Amino acid sequence: MEGASIVSHAAEIRGMDSADEESELPSAVKNLIRHLEGKVEPIDWLMCNALSGEEFRDFFPEHAEVESLCLQIGKILNTSSVQSLSIEHCRLSTRCFLNLASGLRGNSDSQLQSLNLDDAWEESSAAKHVADMINSASRLEVLYLLHLDAMEEETVGILSQALIQSSSLKLLCLDKVDWGVALLLNALAGDDGNRSIERLSLGNMDGLGGCLRELLTSNPSLKEVELYRLQMSPEEWHQLGEFIRDKVRATTTTVRCYLDQNDRDDWKSIETFACAASSDVKDPSVELVLEPLSDQEFMLSLNLLGRVLRGEINSLKSFHIWARHPRTSGTNQDRPESMLPMNGKSGETSVLKRLSLNVESKGLWKDLLWCLRGNTSLTHLDLSDNEGATLDEEAFKDLMGLLQVNLTLQEIDVSDTSWETDGKGAQIQEALKQNQKRASTSEKPN
Repeated sequence: MEGASIVSHAAEIRGMDSADEESELPSAVKNLIRHLEGKVEPIDWLMCNALSGEEFRDFFPEHAEVESLCLQIGKILNTSSVQSLSIEHCRLSTRCFLNLASGLRGNSDSQLQSLNLDDAWEESSAAKHVADMINSASRLEVLYLLHLDAMEEETVGILSQALIQSSSLKLLCLDKVDWGVALLLNALAGDDGNRSIERLSLGNMDGLGGCLRELLTSNPSLKEVELYRLQMSPEEWHQLGEFIRDKVRATTTTVRCYLDQNDRDDWKSIETFACAASSDVKDPSVELVLEPLSDQEFMLSLNLLGRVLRGEINSLKSFHIWARHPRTSGTNQDRPESMLPMNGKSGETSVLKRLSLNVESKGLWKDLLWCLRGNTSLTHLDLSDNEGATLDEEAFKDLMGLLQVNLTLQEIDVSDTSWETDGKGAQIQEALKQNQKRASTSEKPN
């Protein structure tokens, strides 16, 4: 019945008895208590964005009441099945985080595996208590620190030390945090840095160029780094590309770009990075995700894809283009030239392994299938979530024709499309299965 004690202080202020207390609870809190008491299915996640809701504020108008609630939530994290705690857009007081940490402290049985803090505190001093939460959560694997205000150097140091000491953490995500570079260098770089973190996701941050090179040099544990909306100059992107090309230890680097036609540096940076990271002797380690917002940026994205399919750029192992409404959507007869010209090349030198397209363009579809006829590298083609106007009967016939000559493709994803439900997806999978048998037979010695 521990969950019911969450609201005892608020009930006392209002002069309620226990029955009144139960009936007056906000619905979200009543539902939470039922889960925690085991009256309904146990929960494995707890989201506290409801703390800023109008219904909640009406019931808990005083800071002291919310702080008392946070103490109980901390205790819940120790005694329940909760594995994920998300505090979003609440801006809780430092005392709230102290109470959360106090509830967790000293108990190694906490099931908490994921902590998401998004615009979560009023004052950056709360981060000291977040450090305590990290130290107490011995199973914590995922940490999100998003949209958080400026922080004093001492506080960054305390948080960094908590990350260094965490041996369970696998994924660290930072987005719009001014102190991110200092945290990364303190916690992950050098001989004493954290060696359990394998994946980084970094977005909307400045000055990461030198920091990234330092991390990738000194931290052998990093396997994947995701970068998005970073403010780096084309020269910094070029340096990062060269570093990835020359680095002995491969780390998968995913770059997500939301292309704006008003920012030419974005496109220049992408192309510069992809070219600089290319190597004739190393396997590709870059994953590129482009979301062009204009027809012009869409065509530039296709130009880059063409260079990758022709084997002129060989740094990419995965390429995803998300452009749902390009104006360049006609058939071949509508256009003077191919959208993906091969320039006399067969595509045999391409190293791209995975291609994902979310594009409403029948003309692009025809050109792509033509390019893939001689391709010997692409094994996975993702067409999921494409509109029916692109994946029609004609497109299906074209794809099945490709599978008659291309034995390299191993997987074609058509989930969330009409092909998934009308039987065409099953026919595609059967064709791929038969191709694997054909490829296996052709490889056997006579």
